[in-house]
Amino acid sequence: MSDLNILFCPEDLLAHKKKPSQLPLQGGPKAFAPDVDADEKILSSLLQEHGDVLQEQRVAKKSNLSVGTWVPGEKVVEMSVTKGPHWQHFGHQKHGKMLLQPHEALFLLEQGSLALYYGGLPMSFQQAYMTMLSDGFSPDFYLVYTYFLRLGFTVLRHQSRKKHGSDTQTDMVSPEKKKQQEAVRSVESEGSVDTAHGKGSKPLASSPVTHLWTSEDGCRPLVRPEDATSTAAVLSKLQVIKNQRMTEANDLSTKQQSLQIAFDVYQPGLNFKKSDPGTPDFCVSVCRFCDPPPSLAVMSAMKKECARVPLKIALVDGGSISFYSVLDVDSPTYITRG
Repeated sequence: MSDLNILFCPEDLLAHKKKPSQLPLQGGPKAFAPDVDADEKILSSLLQEHGDVLQEQRVAKKSNLSVGTWVPGEKVVEMSVTKGPHWQHFGHQKHGKMLLQPHEALFLLEQGSLALYYGGLPMSFQQAYMTMLSDGFSPDFYLVYTYFLRLGFTVLRHQSRKKHGSDTQTDMVSPEKKKQQEAVRSVESEGSVDTAHGKGSKPLASSPVTHLWTSEDGCRPLVRPEDATSTAAVLSKLQVIKNQRMTEANDLSTKQQSLQIAFDVYQPGLNFKKSDPGTPDFCVSVCRFCDPPPSLAVMSAMKKECARVPLKIALVDGGSISFYSVLDVDSPTYITRG
């Protein structure tokens, strides 16, 4: 704790201000070509430079720091002093007090804009990490959260929104359309069956490919000759996995979903208001690389929850993040005449 009360003279403060705050460049693949004698020296010097930069003490004026106290019972940071331009996007008012969520406090602490206390003693960044990050907000979530903030986006925890009137009307009409489609399909299937029975199954017995259905290995074609009443009938027989639109998948409750929406992301701008943030530019769901892929029902539930807002999935693998967009696309069906 003695390191927290170090006082610097003006010369020391000026020297700290002029130090570079960026990590040194690593170089391209040619810099680490094989069979180079100086590989070990270059690698050790780069690691030493990275270590020196990360170990440098951050110097900031105490009068410019916001001050907050960690409240473990409510899992919030209660602010006593608020300074700086951060409060347009961070924090929320409750009973006349400015409160910060754990991930918001961690980011401000990481940026050197917040002095965090617990029990009257200052908290280090390592202690804040261990105390504030929990199962509800894991380090993977914090990594994605800080990634967007450093790019200038405004990031809020996801809040479910009610569907628009047009969406509700579409959902009300869709069951009737489904019944009509099922009725048309049943009529078409009955017509194709009658046609097949009208021809009978005798062509199969006299066909030169009869041995394909009488083989002992149990491997048989998907389409019988009497099934070839139309191109659509043949394609339906060849379709082992039927196409299913994401909007037609079964609904799942929030507890049953293995993947949920984490953040609402807004483009940088001056028109953002915490009291009325409006519709986000896109929503983000976070998952790990080692997790199993989500099912179609889970993807459909997340798309419905986003309504008309684009959905992106952040895939975290260690310290790397990959983003994938979720789109509903119909695969084309190609029909060729043989």
